[in-house]
Amino acid sequence: MPWAKSDRITNYALRAAFSALIVLGCSAPCFAQAEPPLGVPLAGALQALPSAGCDPGLTNNASIYGNTRLYGNVGPPANAAGSAAAELNAPLYSTPNASANIPLYSDPFAGNNVPLYSVPTGGSNAPLYSNTSLYNNSNLSGGGSVSPVSNSGLPACRSGVPVGEWLIYPSIRLYSIYSDNLFLAPSAPISALGFGATPSVTAQWTNGIHTTTIFADVDTQRYPTDNLIDTFNREVTFTQKYAPLPDLTFTVLGDYSHTTVTSSLTSSIPSAISTPVTSPTRLPDGNTELPNGEIISPTGQVVGNINGGSTANGISVVNPFDQYTTTASVSKIFNDAILSVTGSLAQTDYQFLQNPGSLQAYSSFTTQTLTESGSIALGPLFYAYSNGAFSARSLGEGIDPYSQSYRILGGLGTRQFGLFQVSIYSGYQGSNGDTSGAAGGELYGGRISYYPTLAWTITVSIDETINKAAMGAVSTQALAVDSPEQIPLSSSTRIIHPALQTQYQIAPKWTAIGNFSYTQIDYYGSPRVDNAWQADAQLNYEIWRNMTLGWEYEYTTILSNVPGESAKRNYLMMSANYRF
Repeated sequence: MPWAKSDRITNYALRAAFSALIVLGCSAPCFAQAEPPLGVPLAGALQALPSAGCDPGLTNNASIYGNTRLYGNVGPPANAAGSAAAELNAPLYSTPNASANIPLYSDPFAGNNVPLYSVPTGGSNAPLYSNTSLYNNSNLSGGGSVSPVSNSGLPACRSGVPVGEWLIYPSIRLYSIYSDNLFLAPSAPISALGFGATPSVTAQWTNGIHTTTIFADVDTQRYPTDNLIDTFNREVTFTQKYAPLPDLTFTVLGDYSHTTVTSSLTSSIPSAISTPVTSPTRLPDGNTELPNGEIISPTGQVVGNINGGSTANGISVVNPFDQYTTTASVSKIFNDAILSVTGSLAQTDYQFLQNPGSLQAYSSFTTQTLTESGSIALGPLFYAYSNGAFSARSLGEGIDPYSQSYRILGGLGTRQFGLFQVSIYSGYQGSNGDTSGAAGGELYGGRISYYPTLAWTITVSIDETINKAAMGAVSTQALAVDSPEQIPLSSSTRIIHPALQTQYQIAPKWTAIGNFSYTQIDYYGSPRVDNAWQADAQLNYEIWRNMTLGWEYEYTTILSNVPGESAKRNYLMMSANYRF
């Protein structure tokens, strides 16, 4: 399809501008918060964890990244304060010399520059991003008094069963499901009541430099009224991490998964494989992910949840497939920057022919994906970040044997100031297939997070994706956008997606999560317009430290002015998750 000359000039200008930003973000020797988090642990200490039932090394005010000496077998370095508590709270990357016990990446002249990962008071070692740390109440010019974060415990901790030098983390999740349109189909909806169980186990060994993690789970769903839609999913993941230096980490991952229900379209850019954490895990933005899925700030404020919504999105069919994935990544922390690069290779084999009866039918495909994520500090408040992904796909059949997709963006963000945190971005996405032709367009977006109280977080975001494709093209891959409706790469569309996410800690054991979003899909050169609404509400009750009860309700509707394309669904789930 011919596009205006001004559009092409705009595309070239955007590509040049953001390519320059990517180079800047990846080459400068610097530190910053990355968005999204890179999975690189920072220097500094987590808050103290509860002493009862937690793993060895996480009690008595010692921290995962504090002076439990994960990178050596020598004792804790001496601290100028000389007390036992100060030694336990000594930062991991400090020198053992008592006169030079300054955290890594800070100015050794403590009177001229507040250390990056700590308050200047010896032994207190407050983490970055807290409301008593570097970017809020401290005096950046020196001489100011900064109060340390209190050693109040994190709200959750998970213990492991020791077996030799390994820690074993078993768990089991039982749940029930009801939906009046399980597969979100526009016609012949399937109404089903089902029951599911997900036993899982994680085994971990580490000496600080080497860490081996094995994860395995089985998820089965049974529907008494229609056993043709029963599922039996399973996954095994092996992860090996090697950290020869505190600021350099290499990771190799191997994964096998079997999935029963298949989306009608596959994502053009595969998502990274992730497994649940077993103990509080420090994220590169200074926050901490807990085993129950909550994400908290260094001060203990709940700022998010990895279980933000139902996974039952998109039109689906029962077509089991096996997937084998190998991933290798390297992450590096510079003085004022973070950079992570990951490459993966995945083979997907379907039990039955996918998209039968069409020219794009296939039974297997191979995907190669390269991703980059980095950020650079622009001062005490602002940072620039970039994310890029390139994926090449080959089908096992000779139809559309090769295609490629990419997505690259850069943006500006702020660390938390007052009660707010803001980020904006812009970029470009595109694809090209042997038979589907070239497509692509600009990306825009931003988000504002508001923290009215320690127990309440509100985030408002808006994203826009433009995709201009050749007329008459057909693709079996979907745009990598957040929408309940799958949109083929071959569709010329403009997608606007505003969303609201909120989480409220009703009480120490009760948490409410809400997600509300709207997606408008305008088809270029066509009168078709689709509007999709989605609302998801969750209530979690941590009845014991190791057991969580959950209730979830999700409503999804797709309204199209094209007959036969509208659909709606009510989805309910109740669950009990016990972590041994």
